[in-house]
Amino acid sequence: MIFSSFNLASLLVAQSIDPGFEYCYLTDRDLKDPDAFCQEYQLAGIHPHHYLAGATVPQRIWTVNDPAVQADLFRRGVAGIFTDDFERAQQVREEWL
Repeated sequence: MIFSSFNLASLLVAQSIDPGFEYCYLTDRDLKDPDAFCQEYQLAGIHPHHYLAGATVPQRIWTVNDPAVQADLFRRGVAGIFTDDFERAQQVREEWL
């Protein structure tokens, strides 16, 4: 299970209650150094609104409904995407793989 929130404080509280899950920061901001940010707060990854080049932590991008953008993100190696059309995104992912 992955917990994701825009509220970092909420993630840290949840993490202190049960560190056995993955916690990821949901953000629409550019993070200067996503890897350092995740390391500092012991996060499993980030969920940004757009792809953050250079980050090595898992990224799950939100909300991506355009099949061409989905394919590009899969090519870039993102851990996943948030979408309103799961079936179409799954088809794009399978075609790319």
